[in-house]
Amino acid sequence: MVYAIALRLRVHRQNTYKNICHRCCMTDNEKGSGADQGNSPRSSKVARVISEYDLDNFGVELENRWLGNSREQQSLRTLADVLNRRILKSAMTESGMLVRQDRINQLYTALTDDETTEGTRLEVLNELNQEGVDTDAVQNDFVSHQAIHTYLREERGVERENNNTDQIAKTQDTIERLQGRLQAVTEKSIKNLISTGRLVLGSFDVIITIQVVCTDCSQQYDIVDLFERGHCDCRVKD
Repeated sequence: MVYAIALRLRVHRQNTYKNICHRCCMTDNEKGSGADQGNSPRSSKVARVISEYDLDNFGVELENRWLGNSREQQSLRTLADVLNRRILKSAMTESGMLVRQDRINQLYTALTDDETTEGTRLEVLNELNQEGVDTDAVQNDFVSHQAIHTYLREERGVERENNNTDQIAKTQDTIERLQGRLQAVTEKSIKNLISTGRLVLGSFDVIITIQVVCTDCSQQYDIVDLFERGHCDCRVKD
C-alpha cells in the first residue's frame, strides 16, 4: 500500500457562532483526570459530563459498547457521538422541548457536521436558544473520541483484547500529544501576532486534523478512524 499523510490546520473565527470542534478536541489533561466524580477537581471531561447530565451508568454503557459485550463493538468516534447526543437530549429535555430521537439526530448533525453551512448552524443555534437551551454550555460539553479513549483506559481500566492494541494505543497517544503541542504553539503564535498588531482576527479556534490517503485504493481516512479500522480498502479488494 502506498500512502500519503496530510496534516491540515484550520483557524476558525467565532464572532458569529461558537465553533465546537476545538472543544471536542480538548484532551482530558485540559479538563483534569480522575474517577467518575463530576465535582472532583481531578475528574475527566467525560466523567464530569456524565455526572452533570445525570447519565447514570453511562460509563458502563460506554464500556460495553466499546468492548462489544453482548453486541457488536463500536468505535470511539461512535461512542463520542452517542454521548454527545445524550448531552443534547438531556439539555433539550431540561428546557421542556419535545424530544424525539430523529430530531435530536438532525440537530446534532447540524451542529457538528463539517458539511453544515453557517446559515443552517445558526438557525439551529437560534432555535435551541429560543427554547431555553444553553447552546454554549452544551457545545462546550461535547466530547471527543480521544477523551472517550482516555476515560475508558485510564478511568475504567479497560482495553480491547487485541495483540496490536498496546502498540496502536501508544502510537495514537504519541500523535495526539504532538497534535496538542502543535495546536498550543499555533494558538500562542497567533495571539502574539494579534497582541503586537501584526494580525487582525476575532475570537478563534485552531483545529489540527491528520488525514491518511492510500494512493492505491484512493481512500482517505482520519488517522484515528484508520487505527480503529485496522486496514484500508486494499484489504477489502484483495
